[in-house]
Amino acid sequence: EQTNRGIPFSVFSQLAAKLPFTLAQWADFLRISKRTLERIREEKKIINPPCAEQIIRIVMLYNYGVDVFGNKKNFDHWLTLESIPLGYIRPIDLLNNSYGIEAIRGELGRIEHGILA
Repeated sequence: EQTNRGIPFSVFSQLAAKLPFTLAQWADFLRISKRTLERIREEKKIINPPCAEQIIRIVMLYNYGVDVFGNKKNFDHWLTLESIPLGYIRPIDLLNNSYGIEAIRGELGRIEHGILA
């Protein structure tokens, strides 16, 4: 239901505090400007439904990644490394669209099950 109504910035802040991404990175993931995200914060507005959906997808993916890697530090590091299976792209650079998130999820599934080739 949150994705249909959007989410308050305060809820986003609570979620974002648990992840290693900067406000500028979140703005990139949501395909909005950093200033727009700051304005939403300052005016205590609701983050629109499409952005709310993207936030929830990223949070769910992040939690899955931490489970696969066993801890945040290892997963955070993996996010910044070029990935051969992902076309030599850093996973963090794929978080701005649903296709990229699904590609990362697939790669995490292969890692989880020991399928590295």
